[in-house]
Amino acid sequence: MRKIQAYFGSETEARDARNKLKSINVEDGMLEKVPDGRSISDVAADLFSGEKHDPHILNFHVAEEDHEKAGAIVKEHNGYVR
Repeated sequence: MRKIQAYFGSETEARDARNKLKSINVEDGMLEKVPDGRSISDVAADLFSGEKHDPHILNFHVAEEDHEKAGAIVKEHNGYVR
């Protein structure tokens, strides 16, 4: 299993990604709001400089064989994998 941290501009995008990730071999799926102290390069420069939203982090573990699928799901929901 590989640990993934995915960053999203909104809670809705993060929740939608978490729901879709259930279709592949993932564990955990802990969703957290990015603290107001921020960083993570200020949430990837506000997720490539759109407006400030409500940034959230989704932490999960994915089976090695599903790593690429997980990355595609994150991107599909406007997320950024670190």
